[in-house]
Amino acid sequence: LILSYNCLDDNDAISIASELRYNTNLRLINLENNLITNAGCKALRKAVFDDSSLNTAAESNHTCFIYYTEDERLECEINGDTESGDLFRSKSVRGKKIYSVLSSRNRELSNV
Repeated sequence: LILSYNCLDDNDAISIASELRYNTNLRLINLENNLITNAGCKALRKAVFDDSSLNTAAESNHTCFIYYTEDERLECEINGDTESGDLFRSKSVRGKKIYSVLSSRNRELSNV
């Protein structure tokens, strides 16, 4: 789904994010060159990679990659994993997201 250059803002990003939680048919959304700020990015990230717990990480949308070139770091944060070979392999992406939560907790010496 190509939504680039549509003057989409944070409210639009939040609406897209709420639909992404349930839509696992989309493989790619291009949000390049819109008016989305960190607030919209946070909502999108939570839809495709909610790392607040192991359960939410496992239940995140693992099939959709969000293309957002304004800030490469944000694109990596939104998608959780941007290795080109695994972008559309949902089981691999799901495992990497869960591993990311576990390794983050290990670094912080936290189990919560």
